[in-house]
Amino acid sequence: SDMYKGRAFGPENISTIFRSNGLLNSGSRLVGENQKHLKLGITDPSTGIVMDGIGFSMSHHLEKLSSGREVSILYHLEKNVYRNKLSLQLRLLDLKYSDEPQ
Repeated sequence: SDMYKGRAFGPENISTIFRSNGLLNSGSRLVGENQKHLKLGITDPSTGIVMDGIGFSMSHHLEKLSSGREVSILYHLEKNVYRNKLSLQLRLLDLKYSDEPQ
């Protein structure tokens, strides 16, 4: 089933924003023209689940991810098609150290 089937779009139908806490870097890197986008590779140590995502114009967050400290993220879920392969990815909206005031 398609997670987007029957979903309404438009100004009155804003995408759900998710928050995940206590995550660790697992291979995040900079991509794109002038290396200004963040290709997110992140792991939830409590479950071992590895998640991929993208943060457009968010290269400044790589330093926090590379620190080894746990981070919290805000994101949307979206489908990604790359080289004819469909996957689910996180669209990063914000990132903070987990122990920073929210």
